[in-house]
Amino acid sequence: MKVFISIFGHANSVSLPLRMGMVITEKHQQFAQLSEAQYDEIGSKNQRQSEIERGNRHYTGILEIPHSDENINSPYKLQCRVVLAQPKHHDQSPPVVTILKLDGNAGDMTVTKHIERMLKRAQISVQDLLDIFHPAYVRGEIQSSNDCEDIYRYKVEPLKLDLSSIGPAEKEILKNPQPVVQAIVDNEIDDVELKGPLQFRKISIPNVKYEYVIADAYIENVRVEDDMIKFRCIDSKGHERELHSFKLSPRKHLSALHEYAIKYLQSRQEQRALIAICNSEPCKGFFAESVTAISLQLMKTEFAKENI
Repeated sequence: MKVFISIFGHANSVSLPLRMGMVITEKHQQFAQLSEAQYDEIGSKNQRQSEIERGNRHYTGILEIPHSDENINSPYKLQCRVVLAQPKHHDQSPPVVTILKLDGNAGDMTVTKHIERMLKRAQISVQDLLDIFHPAYVRGEIQSSNDCEDIYRYKVEPLKLDLSSIGPAEKEILKNPQPVVQAIVDNEIDDVELKGPLQFRKISIPNVKYEYVIADAYIENVRVEDDMIKFRCIDSKGHERELHSFKLSPRKHLSALHEYAIKYLQSRQEQRALIAICNSEPCKGFFAESVTAISLQLMKTEFAKENI
């Protein structure tokens, strides 16, 4: 059975690195094969009702993923359970929703949700999953959300912020980080649809020109264009909308924050992300890339570990 694994999205950012210790990095790897495929009727019937209604189906088999080097004909072979969605068109392969171990524990869904939340908050990275969480998962040390938190607090190195190149808003955030950290935590949405409307919380940053909100939104098509970071999102009314940042080149002293914001958004493509948006005219609706970056960097600091 031919299947499709998107470079973006949950399967490649959470389930593959956590459970199998790998990620795909090349476009040709998206076109995989599930050999010895067996439909799991019981697993399919035991899904949540919303998943059943979407047509998700469970299969077991050997997932054969092409090697990252196209000149190497030996695929990676993973014996596992996969959840497949219905393809949008009849000539497409079914997309992989998630990848599970054959002997996964009962708390796997809770673990996955918790790790997804930590990735969205930028508390951990996919590399942390590969280097730290996957070995612990294989050893049977991750059975619940509490186990995820313990690994984060005791094994993931806190981030030390570079304070040499930040602007006035970022300095004010660091003077009193609690409101921003709280806004990010308060913005958590349980069981929201992937492409559900944007949700937001206002954040208070004294002594700065603009007001901002922290938003939780589905994003895609991230790119740098016309000296701005651009991407599509689903807005608060449920409509697809293009957002763009402030011009990047006039503020070269913030380039490290700009780069952080770009990498974060790229890692969250076809998923939900936490973004800061300007809420003041004449820049209302602009993606605030520097405020986004410093807010998310805060989430991996010792301060956040002690105050979340």
